[in-house]
Amino acid sequence: MTQTTHRAIRALAAAAVLALTTIVIPVAIATPASATEAQCVDYLRREGVMIGPKVRNACDQGASSSFVERQACFPLLVRAGVSDGKASDACSYAYP
Repeated sequence: MTQTTHRAIRALAAAAVLALTTIVIPVAIATPASATEAQCVDYLRREGVMIGPKVRNACDQGASSSFVERQACFPLLVRAGVSDGKASDACSYAYP
């Protein structure tokens, strides 16, 4: 292998690693938009709460970036029949 070929292969490998890094790192550190909603729902499921549309909606509200919407999580869960303690914990999971 000539010196020029070796350099070309190294440059190509470095470019491939750089391209892969620019794709893999953001994907690896990004969380799905509903990750915190899922944590809220999973917590309630582990606590024996039936998961239905009202619970999912409350957890979705709790995961919102809007402060006003986040505040709806707790009362929505309580109205859905979740105890105060579990509702409080679940909403904390929704928006850590």
